[in-house]
Amino acid sequence: MKQFICLTAVMLMLFAVSCIRRTGQSTAFTVSQDISSPGDIILLQFSDTTEVDTSGMEMTFGKEAAFISGQGPQGAIAVMVPDIPSGKVKLSVSRKGKLLGESDFTIQDNPAKSIALSMQGKEFKVLASKGTNNPVEQYLGTEGRMLAFDVLDAKGELVMTGTVPHPGAMEVFTAPKVIHREEMHEHMPSFFSITIPNAKGKLTIKFYEPDSKVSITSGNFSSARKLISEITFNN
Repeated sequence: MKQFICLTAVMLMLFAVSCIRRTGQSTAFTVSQDISSPGDIILLQFSDTTEVDTSGMEMTFGKEAAFISGQGPQGAIAVMVPDIPSGKVKLSVSRKGKLLGESDFTIQDNPAKSIALSMQGKEFKVLASKGTNNPVEQYLGTEGRMLAFDVLDAKGELVMTGTVPHPGAMEVFTAPKVIHREEMHEHMPSFFSITIPNAKGKLTIKFYEPDSKVSITSGNFSSARKLISEITFNN
């Protein structure tokens, strides 16, 4: 009778352990960070070094598959966080349909947005808006003909100001390593992009023609600009 009770207890214990493993509560890996933004690279370190082989391995953040970008230090696997909305998800690792482990993960918004725009005459259009981890650079244009801009939030408060080389001037090579900018025909569309802080809600971008006689470092630079046009969009 005692042997039967002991055997039953052992079987129940093994069943419980098996259930824990099947439900993913026993994580087979550790994550270098459990909160990150789309496009970031995180490292997964497996407790069982035999799992480092990525053949047939699948990683998902929620329902979104992730790209395995390579091997990190000490056999860790480098994974790119996919482009999905912010929130809490399960990071799952499986091989050929078998779950190896799960871990809680938080997707946070990218710190910046890359805004692709077109310009034709005085008309501007937003073509695309995408989150990015690239730094916000205010003054990409500092000499020659420039296009200045202000970004304002829904309350009309300034988010950032900046400049870019004027998109209406195209780059022309006249000799090896010799380049200058020539004016494009005013009826031809030109394309450019700006990187701005990831402000939420309705944004307005005002575009200006700077005074070519006023230096960008001058305190009068902003007041000497001439408004060209403005656009409003939901970020």
